[in-house]
Amino acid sequence: MNILIVEDQVNFAKAVATLLRQNNYTVDVAYDGEDGCNKIARGIYDVVLLDIMLPKIDGIEVLRRVRGAKNETPILLLTAKSQLDDKVYGLDMGADDYLTKPFEYEELLARIRVLTRRRGDVFGDIISFSDLEYCVKTYTLKGKDHQLELTSKETQLVDLFLSNPNVIIKKELALDKLCGIDNDITLNNVEVYVHFIRKKLALLSDKVRIRTVRGIGYIMEEIND
Repeated sequence: MNILIVEDQVNFAKAVATLLRQNNYTVDVAYDGEDGCNKIARGIYDVVLLDIMLPKIDGIEVLRRVRGAKNETPILLLTAKSQLDDKVYGLDMGADDYLTKPFEYEELLARIRVLTRRRGDVFGDIISFSDLEYCVKTYTLKGKDHQLELTSKETQLVDLFLSNPNVIIKKELALDKLCGIDNDITLNNVEVYVHFIRKKLALLSDKVRIRTVRGIGYIMEEIND
């Protein structure tokens, strides 16, 4: 699961990023609102942690632009105690939740879990489709009779496919999910990881497949008998 932190306090951002990585999240950081906007626009994040007080573009303006572009990525505002009006306005502008600094890390993790449960068929830490269940905490994909552990890269694609069943996933989006912002992974690597996932699906499910949509990408769908 990919999380973006948009926060100009470098030490604070690094501390939160370390915490999230220790809890098996993939994390990128933007240190100003303009960079945050550009990163969010790529559509690769499952949650955004957005500070209100930012250089170049403040958090409220970032939120306005993101929602104006019809991007529905869950956004958690990070606010100071004195920013009550900004909290209310941020929620009115489309933020999903807010958290007041300073906060306990366990509360942050809990808020993130709540936001990610709002996607698709998600129950607790389980994302399900047809006869498959994926546990985001243990990196395991479970079928009717067996379960298999996934590699960290496989989890990025499985999470993407299971959260968007019956939706064509462009290769470029799959690439971004695999590599985040700064990486040299190529489209050929995407094909390799899709191949690995297909092999695991063949062992776990008689109902689900990943079909190639020529020239565009892939779609996870239920096989009709």
